[in-house]
Amino acid sequence: MKRFTLLAILVALVFAGAPACTPKPRDVKAPKENVFRIAVQAKIPTLDPHLSTDVYSSQTEALFYETLYQYQYLKRPYELEPLLAETLPEISKDGKILRIKLKRGIRFHDDPCFEGGKGREVVAQDAVYMLERISAPKMNSPMYGSFDGKIEGIDAYHAGKAKTISGVRALDANTVEIRLLKSYPRFVYNFTDQKTSILAKECVEKYGDKIATHPVGTGPYKPVRVELGHKIIAVRNPGYHKMTYPSEGSRGDKEKGLLADMGKDVPFIDRIQYEVITESQPMWLKFMAGELEMSGIPKDNYGTALPGGKLSPELEKRGVVHYREARGDVTVMIFNMQDSVWGKNKDLRHAFALALNVPKIIEVQYSGQATRAHSIIDPAQYGFDPNYKSRWAERNVARAKELLAKAGYPDGKGLPPLVMPTTSDTTSRQFDELLTRQLAEVGIRLQSEAMTWPELERRTRSHNFTVLGLGYASAVPDADDATGLLHSKNIEAGYNAASYKNPAVDRLVDEIEAMPNGAARLAKIRQLKEMIDEDLPIVSMVHRIGNQLIQPWVKNHVYTDTMFLGPFLKYKKVMTSAP
Repeated sequence: MKRFTLLAILVALVFAGAPACTPKPRDVKAPKENVFRIAVQAKIPTLDPHLSTDVYSSQTEALFYETLYQYQYLKRPYELEPLLAETLPEISKDGKILRIKLKRGIRFHDDPCFEGGKGREVVAQDAVYMLERISAPKMNSPMYGSFDGKIEGIDAYHAGKAKTISGVRALDANTVEIRLLKSYPRFVYNFTDQKTSILAKECVEKYGDKIATHPVGTGPYKPVRVELGHKIIAVRNPGYHKMTYPSEGSRGDKEKGLLADMGKDVPFIDRIQYEVITESQPMWLKFMAGELEMSGIPKDNYGTALPGGKLSPELEKRGVVHYREARGDVTVMIFNMQDSVWGKNKDLRHAFALALNVPKIIEVQYSGQATRAHSIIDPAQYGFDPNYKSRWAERNVARAKELLAKAGYPDGKGLPPLVMPTTSDTTSRQFDELLTRQLAEVGIRLQSEAMTWPELERRTRSHNFTVLGLGYASAVPDADDATGLLHSKNIEAGYNAASYKNPAVDRLVDEIEAMPNGAARLAKIRQLKEMIDEDLPIVSMVHRIGNQLIQPWVKNHVYTDTMFLGPFLKYKKVMTSAP
């Protein structure tokens, strides 16, 4: 396992909700202030990047914290470029030593944790501290599994047997060296993940657990209001290091002319405002009233917003722009393999999968804006195979009943109900009801437990469930980002939410990660898919199609998937209505 996808949007959290409500057409004007307002559809658990697992936290953390590398805004497939680093890593011929030189002159936000309240310069020791904090014995960072067993001395440090990580050192004030136990061709991708953000040790020591609501980084924005369950407001960082807009990319017609009015320095927006809106209809009404700069489309509004798949005359007249693109994610149903009933009986899990009518779920819950998933590797990742098919992907009620009987529960008699934690929003309730009806047809009872997103995230990491539905978003465009979901060493940190243990799968995951791209690696990835399809600790459901509506006063926008919205906000621009 290399690095991992963030625990992201719930299966059901896909812009469904209460009955459709479309406001009457009216003139909507650009804001007078240079502000970008965004809805977040779940309460944000934390702003500590070394502890977060979900996409909501990652979006907001990217305003305040930065990583060594990032992806180019306009290039697809995504390409690496330096952020806090000066250049791409210098890698030894054997691939086992990486030397990363940091840019000079980049400073942390001004904050009382620094001497005199003045943010100090970022140095190589900060990158060393990032790896030490992630790997600290009691930290339990979900990111540790990305480095476990790969960096020299990191396991001893994690076990409390060493005071430093022997394979990580600052060669000078601006150069960090990382020594690996063997070559990992895509290791540098770890340092694009928001969970490897650079924090200052003195800030962590001063604020302790309060760092979760008091971010101090190098990012383009500084916090002025942090209410994790309600609203986060950030303002432009006046001391942000100079960056130029990325070079022309490969996005197609909507990219043409994108660079003409960019200027040279980022960020371009004075204030970013994230507002927690768990129901889709209030979000939609705010967008229609011009109070949000971008929005998804609730399923109940899809027909009126995009009749026949084209933007409605009303929205077109207003100048709203529609972006549609396959998302880099997969929704899944995860079994707790520690469960004494479902985790121990493969026939039960197969029966569950065969009871699902996923095409109906796509129709009802996604308004057709999704495709059937056959594995946990999504369309944005290297290793995705559109021709691969799961054996359990087509509904077969008769066969599901046969498997229930084989498992010792004919017609579901004696089978305890499946307890599924879920969020309490309207969308989740709709999905729960649909899933309950489908499973009941074969004799499987589903029992939902409603809670907030942070509580669900905690339940997931502590493996306190029987089955649950989640969505995983790509952090990097490679299968390595998904295979860690299956490695047993990631159970403790909660990333392997299924608590799945299979030594043969562990070995295969390790092999895939160490291989260069090519036919041999693709064959191994397919072999892994087939092994998981047999054990079925995770049932893959759908790959979602993203629909974004952007207000006409927003410039420099290209389709921005949920996973990358935060890091890319610095490139967007708002044309205000102020005189």
